[in-house]
Amino acid sequence: MKIVIPFPYFREGMGGIYKFCLEFSREAVSRGHEVVIISSLPKNKNVDDVMSGVRIIRVPLHHARLFRRIRDYVLFGRKVSVLIKKEHPDIILGVSLGAYGGVGCDAPLVYRSAATPIIVEQNIWKKLLNDKIVKKSLLKRVFLSFDFFLQKTIERACLRNAKAFFCQSNELYSYFQREYSLSSSLRVCSPCTGVDTKKFYRDFYQRGIVRERLGVRDDEKIIMFSGGLSPIKGAFVLENALSLVFKSIPNAKFLLVGSEQCSFNLGEYNNRILRTGSISLSEIPNFYSASDIFVLPSLVEGFPNTLLEAMSCSLPCICTPLVGMAEYAKNKRDILIVPFYDHLALADAIIFCLKNPAICSSLGKNARKQALKFDWGIVSTKMLSFLESVVESESKIST
Repeated sequence: MKIVIPFPYFREGMGGIYKFCLEFSREAVSRGHEVVIISSLPKNKNVDDVMSGVRIIRVPLHHARLFRRIRDYVLFGRKVSVLIKKEHPDIILGVSLGAYGGVGCDAPLVYRSAATPIIVEQNIWKKLLNDKIVKKSLLKRVFLSFDFFLQKTIERACLRNAKAFFCQSNELYSYFQREYSLSSSLRVCSPCTGVDTKKFYRDFYQRGIVRERLGVRDDEKIIMFSGGLSPIKGAFVLENALSLVFKSIPNAKFLLVGSEQCSFNLGEYNNRILRTGSISLSEIPNFYSASDIFVLPSLVEGFPNTLLEAMSCSLPCICTPLVGMAEYAKNKRDILIVPFYDHLALADAIIFCLKNPAICSSLGKNARKQALKFDWGIVSTKMLSFLESVVESESKIST
């Protein structure tokens, strides 16, 4: 089976979708399938590339700051459509709005969601702006509204033209169904998120090395966040919660792995923040191993790769009640769930874990057991079987 994956941001540092494309493609190639990823051309990259047997075609795009979505999806989609037709794939796996490049092509299009429907994120941004948690000028608000309008238009077009849908959870699919009144003939496969449990595990040797590198003593506790820290990831909730935690737990430190997309300031406690900046994917498991607790107070997600990674590393995890969470883990057995926007509940949960190591250990062990159910080998087998069934059914219809 030849699979083409159009996605404009296939490069390290682009989060969970990059990891999905990378891990799924590797699994598919290892099982004898041909995979071609079509992406945009970042600086210092060759036009064409091969990674772990996956062929990568890169499309040059002009720099555009104000109308980036038009460039990254509409213009990218038009160029990709031409390339897809030349490749003659059996199926197109359109990742997020990159699926727009597969609209109108002969091969069946399968849409893979990146997160919730666009309208959900838009409503959260409205709340953040109305509550003055995030401040933007009137002009920036206008551009933000246009950006969401464009994304919703593209998302609707992708779903209307898709023959099948990869969704992170059944609950998340119900959100898409409610928003777009999806066709009853649309085939759905869930889950479509996984973790490499052979790479992400508790490594006590690396734990010691990384903690020494960070200047952390054996008696100190590390609270970790991984990913791009932003308002939508609950940065302001985390900021307020950590101030309370540090008052109560003098030997606690906060490890921020990844980029900061907003200001993050703990005032008198800034010296207890450990920052890695952007790091390579190969280094990330070591930082999970060095940590004692993982926190993710996100306001919206499809299902976060970082949470599965932390669970796979046997870390006790504290997160918000994200869509579909119950399909991955059980509250108070595998993870701890706190309400959205509630920094007091988040602080209480962190303090509780740090003061109850036996419960922490139990949460971590159970989290690892759950993560093993979502190993990429298991998830990819299900996804590839699903794609093969879509190709087979569509070929019968065409004949």
